[in-house]
Amino acid sequence: MQWLRAVLTIRDTQFQSLSLDLQLRNPRPYLDHLRQRHPEWVAEHDDAEALELVRGAVRSAHGYALSSTRDVCRFLDLVVIFGADWSGEAHAWLHEALVGSTSETAPRRLGRLLQQAMHRLEAAAA
Repeated sequence: MQWLRAVLTIRDTQFQSLSLDLQLRNPRPYLDHLRQRHPEWVAEHDDAEALELVRGAVRSAHGYALSSTRDVCRFLDLVVIFGADWSGEAHAWLHEALVGSTSETAPRRLGRLLQQAMHRLEAAAA
């Protein structure tokens, strides 16, 4: 009997879509992150609001090509601190840093953005 070998090829866009679907179906890691890192936010919001925030952050993160659990959690930190809407002038720098025209990967742009955010928060607190 002759066996046929089939090679399954998943395009990057298909993988991203599968990853997004899995993360939306299993928000537990992000909810846990939210509870551990932002207890003050969790204390002021109910479970439904937390789930809505997490799902929105997961979708937005994927829009910036951020799909690993670690990257989505770091993105969620920014959403909690600066809000989910980055379209306004006050937060345009967040969006610009993630869509910049550099050849850096999305996770590297996120890392650079997190450093910028820390500097801005420290300057505002001083």
